Amino acid sequence: MKSGMKKLFALLLLLVFSFCLASAAFADDDILGLTPDWFPEDLNNWQQFHCSPSAPRVIDRAGILNPQEEELIEQRIRTISADTGKDIAVYTDVTAYGWPHAIFANDVYDFLGFGLGDDYSGLVLVVIMDPADRDFTTSAGGSVQKLFNEKHANELDDILYDHFVQGAYGAGVLDWVDHVENLYTTGEVNPVPLSRRVTTAAIISAIVGLLGGSVTTGAAGGKMRTVTTAYSAQGHLVPGSFRAGPGRDILVNHTVNRIYDPPQPKSSGSSGGSSSYSSHSSGHSGVSHSSSSRKF
Repeated sequence: MKSGMKKLFALLLLLVFSFCLASAAFADDDILGLTPDWFPEDLNNWQQFHCSPSAPRVIDRAGILNPQEEELIEQRIRTISADTGKDIAVYTDVTAYGWPHAIFANDVYDFLGFGLGDDYSGLVLVVIMDPADRDFTTSAGGSVQKLFNEKHANELDDILYDHFVQGAYGAGVLDWVDHVENLYTTGEVNPVPLSRRVTTAAIISAIVGLLGGSVTTGAAGGKMRTVTTAYSAQGHLVPGSFRAGPGRDILVNHTVNRIYDPPQPKSSGSSGGSSSYSSHSSGHSGVSHSSSSRKF
């Protein structure tokens, strides 16, 4: 009797264990069946949407920002979005729930309703503070995908990396937001400063002026008599006369050469990190994005 009870108990344990294994195997990209609270319950019937205009653009689940930094970043984002018609959002977490971080970042973008306009344009920064797999990923949507090429992605990643490796997360995000504004308004992350543009224009104008002056002076000089230098008093005497004539040296031409040495742009990962960029990526929604990731 006891032997039969033991066999029955062992069989029940085996069935429970097998059920647990099957549940884990069929869980779609979950960790122990867990998903973020914003993940759609019915993915097949999900439709893209805009979140409320008053919805926060800074969601700090990892707790890397203090309240003052969070408020300041939120205000800057709202000002830039109002001026440009393009969205910016920042999301942090301690895990990506077992998903590749680029897929997770795209999911944050889509399932939280970020992006402005009919094409849902914007940039969303997702920071994962998993000690075993810490990185940040930027997801671009809509018309911003054309701006967010590999060069601009690396420049924005450089800005974040330089701050994040020092633990300056608030300063890094603020700096990143300011440079995103540059990208939205000028098409460049690091636009040439006005002072440098004025200096370059002045140099070009000076070179053109010198070239024009050389041509004019050369033409005038061609019509003049050949001038030789007098090395003795005799050279200043008018032939056939004892009167000393006036003598002078004439400067016919003067050339100044200037060489402009422009600043060299940063290359990919020049700050010490290396980015992984994709011009075509998507999350579970299937919506197309561009993305860039870097560990720190």
